[in-house]
Amino acid sequence: MQDDKTEKAVGRKNIKPELIALGLLLPLALVLAAVLFRLPNIKEDAVKTITDESGEIAVENSANKALTPVRGEQNSQQDVSANTQTVSLEITGPSSTDVYEVAAGQNENVAQILEKAKSQGLQLRTKDYGGTLGVFVESINGTDNDAAKNLYWQLYVNDRLTPTGASTTMAAPGDRVTWKYEAEKELK
Repeated sequence: MQDDKTEKAVGRKNIKPELIALGLLLPLALVLAAVLFRLPNIKEDAVKTITDESGEIAVENSANKALTPVRGEQNSQQDVSANTQTVSLEITGPSSTDVYEVAAGQNENVAQILEKAKSQGLQLRTKDYGGTLGVFVESINGTDNDAAKNLYWQLYVNDRLTPTGASTTMAAPGDRVTWKYEAEKELK
């Protein structure tokens, strides 16, 4: 009987480190599997949020193009941009605000991000002046610059008016890029 207890105790000592290692590695393996299976679907899960004049918000999944109404006020970038590998592109026009979530790397300029958003339905007309002038935004979602009324598309990154244009302004994942249709502003 004594030998039986000793044998069980020795057997437990040999199994215990393996169980501990398995217990530590299993959650790590599950997280890794979730990330690996999620990566191919990131582009399919791109979201476009639209706010109309009445404050109604609709969310569009680019995979199925279905608009889903969302009640309540539009929240900040954290709600819209849950994925830190995206840039939130907000277009504030004369009558509505459209928000696009655009996949972005560390070294992308705003002009590149605008081009990517076209696959989500962004309508864009630009003119490339080349060199240091670069790309000039002439029209977004059907709204043209209006020199007679001094209304232009103004570029903001993280709520700051930029001193540079779309070709030279960089945006990193997690940033909020905003184009506002408003009277031309001078930087202070």
